[in-house]
Amino acid sequence: MKNFYEIKKPKILKRFYSCYAVIFCTLFIFSCSKDFTDDFNPGFQQAEVSSFEKIEAEMSVKEQLRLNFARKIAKAVSDNPELRLFLKTEALKMINNDFDVFYPVVKDKIIKGAHLKSSVGASTFRNILLQYFDNESELIEIEQQLPLLTIFIPQLPENSFSAESWDPNDPEQNPVVAVRLSTSSDVPMIDDFHNQEYVVESDLIPAYPVIVIKDNERIELSDGSNTSNQKRELVCFSEISESPTYNYIDDNFDPCYTDPWAGGGGSGGGSGSGSCNPGFDPIPGRDATVNQFLKNAYNVFNGSITTPWHRDNIYYQLTPTQTTNAYVGSRYEEAITYFRLTGNADDMFNRMSDQSDGATSNYDPLDANHDWDHDLRDRTPWTDGFFEIDVLIFDGSKVPGASEQRMRFSARPDELFEYEQETVTRTRGVWPVTWERTYWRPIITDLKGMDFTSTAIGSQKLYIHPWDLTKYSNVWSIEFYEYDNSEDVTVTTSISTKFNTNLEVDASASIPGDIVKVGLKYGASLALEESETKQVKYKLDRDFLGKKDVSFEDRLINFNQCDNKYYPKLTETAGVAFELRPVQVEF
Repeated sequence: MKNFYEIKKPKILKRFYSCYAVIFCTLFIFSCSKDFTDDFNPGFQQAEVSSFEKIEAEMSVKEQLRLNFARKIAKAVSDNPELRLFLKTEALKMINNDFDVFYPVVKDKIIKGAHLKSSVGASTFRNILLQYFDNESELIEIEQQLPLLTIFIPQLPENSFSAESWDPNDPEQNPVVAVRLSTSSDVPMIDDFHNQEYVVESDLIPAYPVIVIKDNERIELSDGSNTSNQKRELVCFSEISESPTYNYIDDNFDPCYTDPWAGGGGSGGGSGSGSCNPGFDPIPGRDATVNQFLKNAYNVFNGSITTPWHRDNIYYQLTPTQTTNAYVGSRYEEAITYFRLTGNADDMFNRMSDQSDGATSNYDPLDANHDWDHDLRDRTPWTDGFFEIDVLIFDGSKVPGASEQRMRFSARPDELFEYEQETVTRTRGVWPVTWERTYWRPIITDLKGMDFTSTAIGSQKLYIHPWDLTKYSNVWSIEFYEYDNSEDVTVTTSISTKFNTNLEVDASASIPGDIVKVGLKYGASLALEESETKQVKYKLDRDFLGKKDVSFEDRLINFNQCDNKYYPKLTETAGVAFELRPVQVEF
């Protein structure tokens, strides 16, 4: 098929082609009429993939700049083993807990080497690249229009390539350069070594060295205020000596961030199984994450209160006999301690991997890994590294304009999905000089869950804040998205809130004027329900995963009578399942 022939011919063969023009054209036409096949399934007819020219013609202005940068760096990387070593070294620093080389940070760093193609010997990364541009204004435009420009070193399946395994001095590991797009899920590739440009289908993953040119999704331009939730400047990477300044979009992406509450914590473990029915589906090992204070809150009400509020005990130390007390829960914070996708695994993978506009269509998942329509192939996560999951919490704060909390965490594909790999071979080049490239096609088989109970330094933590009923609604709305770095859009949404009214000033308390909770649950009063209209900022290309309202009254743990163990309550909705519970942050 014509789309699998590259648009450039190797320069050294031009004379050869002119000598054999008639034979070549005859065989070229014949070869174009044949369909390529996958080596694992000779009967599989390959779906049409966009040509390089078509993809380039449909690129946005910024994507064209990204492509221009990719073409230049492809030549520079091919020429300079020292530059390849530099990119490997910088990627391993994991500036944002992924293998990203953030151009604004590294562009002025010095690279030295005997084989370096530079007129001045040691030179900066930027000056080395500058030699491959026709004039400096080209590079300046790229720098100005692409402030989040990033060179990403992917971890490819079966240990075929990664930043750790890359040998910069091995000519066979000279990487092809890919460009991540939002206008197409197929991936344009620049192979400078073979002087070829071609397109890889969106459902294939290269099994050879590749680096990716993209925008960074974990770092953003600072708006100057730095007051948004959990945003920190790149203080560990002070190489950026000029404006603009940058923030991490969340502390979980900052390798230098030290959690002030890091310390001891729970560890994993197994759980037994029995022939009885516990009344819920316990997740093996989650019993080991249940702290003693949660068990105490369960046991103090067990058998004496119908549908007890466990948080009444944790935040107010209320019991069946002690029904009035002030808020004492400041040493606890609500946290998401477990996250898992739900539904069809392959459909969820496609939804999260989609990088172009449009919703994922419905299709038979049994056909999804073989002869399915190319238009449904929205899976190119290898060009972007880890998934970034956006968590939006509407807590009904009584402080005007402060009811929205946002945090993010990263997830490797193998932390959320079980999958296998198929091998696919593609022939590249133009006859008589052709070569084969091997790719992996993932077959998604199941879903996996992520644990967030570790308090070790460097571990991801999804802490929110204490649930003080004098400050927050007793119903929170939690939304989950797969985060994509695209333009912001503001929408108007209506948020329902519910407040306890059994909170009173107690003049007789140990500290006069303390606000106390009078009675378990709602006490003798009714809840105050309100509806609030808010302006909420989202990313335009985000992928909605799921939404769920959670309440202060929700059960925190369940007791499994089949194995006599306690398990965290799992909150489930279409798309996601998660645990929300208090964790102790002060001891």
